Amino acid sequence: MSTIIGDGPDLALIHGWGLGGTVWQPLLEPLSQCCRVHLLELPGYGQEPDDASDFTAAAQALIAALPAGVTLCGWSLGAMLAMRAASLSPDRVGGLILVGATARFTQCADWPAAQAPAVLEGFAAGIRRQPTPTLQRFALLLSQGDS
Repeated sequence: MSTIIGDGPDLALIHGWGLGGTVWQPLLEPLSQCCRVHLLELPGYGQEPDDASDFTAAAQALIAALPAGVTLCGWSLGAMLAMRAASLSPDRVGGLILVGATARFTQCADWPAAQAPAVLEGFAAGIRRQPTPTLQRFALLLSQGDS
């Protein structure tokens, strides 16, 4: 579930949807100079089987695999998972760092800042039909033209 490098306070890096743990690669060396970094792979990424567990079960598994006092750094979906893990086991989490976090991905009456349901349904359909081009489109949306 994780690769561990460095020494110091425990810091878990939790990736978002679509890119896996490699999204953190540029930060591993600098962070490992001051932290014991736990680079996580969520179910269905890297060598981790896609066990189709629900979100709460994934949060519980995540917190069970990490040392007490860990700081959870989550990006996007990883941030939501970090928040869920911290709410389930606040005594085991030393802190949260949230990158690109949102309370929910889908728009609703009291949360208009999220994506329209049709956009998320389109990504789900794209992953089923053409996973590689869909993930490339997602990565382009994330970078918004950055090299």
